[in-house]
Amino acid sequence: MALQTTTNINVDFCDKKYILINAKQNDKNSRFLSVTCYNHGELYPINSSEHSAYIRYKKADEHSVFNFCEIDRHGKIIVELTEQMLVIDGIGYADLVIVNKGDAKVN
Repeated sequence: MALQTTTNINVDFCDKKYILINAKQNDKNSRFLSVTCYNHGELYPINSSEHSAYIRYKKADEHSVFNFCEIDRHGKIIVELTEQMLVIDGIGYADLVIVNKGDAKVN
């Protein structure tokens, strides 16, 4: 059984600052982020029936990863730092992408 580490972070959609996360290269199934979202300092309600969440991650080698994220019952976005995200040594940059499921149709 692998040791799992979860880092709790708060993200405000109106704050332009970066949050530094320290992770180990080549980790697999062990590093997670639990993200609570805010808008202008107010808790932003997110739930899996209305929203989908993804992480867009650009690795130090300029290649990108786009992964689905879980939304837990408390409205936190659970991001797994996957082996593919951590394969390259260096600084990577990530964005959370949250979409409203709505009733969009593709024709």
